[in-house]
Amino acid sequence: MNELVEPCLVDTGQGFSVLYRNRHLYSRHDPARTPRMAAERLVLKPETLIVCFSPLLGYGLQELLDRLPPDCMILALEADPRLFSLSREHIPSSVQNDPRFSLLHSTSLDGLVAWYESEQHIPVRRCVSLDCSGGMDFNRELYRSALAALDASISAWWKNRMTLMILGRSYHRNILRNLSLLSGSIPLSKGTVHKPIIVAGAGPSLDASLSFLSEIRSKIVLLAVDTALAPLMDAGIKPDAVVILESQFWIEQALYGFSNSGIPLFADLVVRPHALKITGGPVSFFSTRFATSPLLNRLETAGLLPLQVPKLGSVGLAALYIARFIAGNDLPVFFTGLDFSYGSGYAHSRGAPWPELSRRSVSRLNPPGPQLFPTGHYIRSGKQNRTLITNPVLSSYAQLCRDQFAGDSNCFDIGQDGLDTGCRRLSHREAEALIMQVNTGSAGPATHDSRPTGTDSAPLGCGVAVQQFLQGEYTRIKQLRDILAGDREMDEACLSNLIDECSYLYTHFADAHRVDTTAQSFLNRVRVEAEVFLKTIRVQSGVVIDQS
Repeated sequence: MNELVEPCLVDTGQGFSVLYRNRHLYSRHDPARTPRMAAERLVLKPETLIVCFSPLLGYGLQELLDRLPPDCMILALEADPRLFSLSREHIPSSVQNDPRFSLLHSTSLDGLVAWYESEQHIPVRRCVSLDCSGGMDFNRELYRSALAALDASISAWWKNRMTLMILGRSYHRNILRNLSLLSGSIPLSKGTVHKPIIVAGAGPSLDASLSFLSEIRSKIVLLAVDTALAPLMDAGIKPDAVVILESQFWIEQALYGFSNSGIPLFADLVVRPHALKITGGPVSFFSTRFATSPLLNRLETAGLLPLQVPKLGSVGLAALYIARFIAGNDLPVFFTGLDFSYGSGYAHSRGAPWPELSRRSVSRLNPPGPQLFPTGHYIRSGKQNRTLITNPVLSSYAQLCRDQFAGDSNCFDIGQDGLDTGCRRLSHREAEALIMQVNTGSAGPATHDSRPTGTDSAPLGCGVAVQQFLQGEYTRIKQLRDILAGDREMDEACLSNLIDECSYLYTHFADAHRVDTTAQSFLNRVRVEAEVFLKTIRVQSGVVIDQS
């Protein structure tokens, strides 16, 4: 029997079923009964995304909407284009016009996640699925992957929300403090390094790579993460640059022993300003879109936002991304020490700040070594089938590494331990052979500038642009402060717009994602934050501000 090209409705006497590809996608006796019962039995909790697979004629959707808890959303997902057209035509308009309901056709997980992130006006905490018809059997694996992708996206959103609660204030204040340094920085330029690059993370596998790095040091550009600096320098290996992206005070411990060493820094714009001065070397900035921030948008519009690096969370992954960016065409980039796991009870190599601090604090009542199995840690099989200890954060970084770099044919993992990164693994000898090919000219020229920074200085007008930008931010915040203090009048619409423009004043509030921006308690808190940021710009930005 030939398959039907288009789905068609079949009258069963108790409602319509759908016949498609020689299959009835509902019961031939009572089509609506099963999906409605499934909708009525589904356990619903507040702040939930209900993903309805292959909704077809929409049976059960109105029942879901009738009992939907507050702050919930319904996504009706259809992967088959013909069935999607059928759903768009036959799902009742009362359902389709409900603001809590969305009907989507997608066969791409990236497109699905992008849609969710753009439409997430109601933050949800979880997602559950509902099989609405037999149509899901045509794309069952895709639907299951879609549910996992949405669940991961929701989890990532809340992790980012927690990060902003803890660090959002220092992120934005450090940006305002560091902007004046842009004019004296060296931009990171694409493809300006013409030697193989090795990224040195601070994981335990770095220890086994130190002798190899020492042997081939003159033939490579060495890019180290902040906490790998001490182990490298202790081994007599000076990196060409150190990558830092931490905004808190503790990261300075990784740099203190190398004051005035002249080592260049590749720094996120949110880095703690004092950390940028410790080595005394030149600074190259990059930036991360850590939040949907009008401040970052205005910086980009003004041409002041440096190289943008994806939200990778790990300084090692940020270093690897930068290495791929500055590497010349077809040049290999190697990495070691990106283990995303614990070795001998430590997540860092010997000589890194945290193992050293642990060893120095040993006493009779405080025996050596950290707790091996704290809450949240678990066992995973890593490279060479070795049993490792990791945790959800570290293993998520390993997954990010696989997602971002596994498909890069010029990215090689030379670490002999740790979780699988998805990148092609090479032994030290294999890596040395490839490096020698590059340096002898058979894999690309090595005659150009091999410095890991850009060759161009900052734009001459950068200092003026920064001055104007900071003055504009100061004026904007001061205007908001004066309105909230009662010293200036403004209608509610303009005030709401001004609050949105200054959203970095409150992104760290615990309730920032659901706060009523018209509530007096919220406005009082914003006024306090306005004073803090005004002082930051006036006193710590490094430029002279007109306060009138």
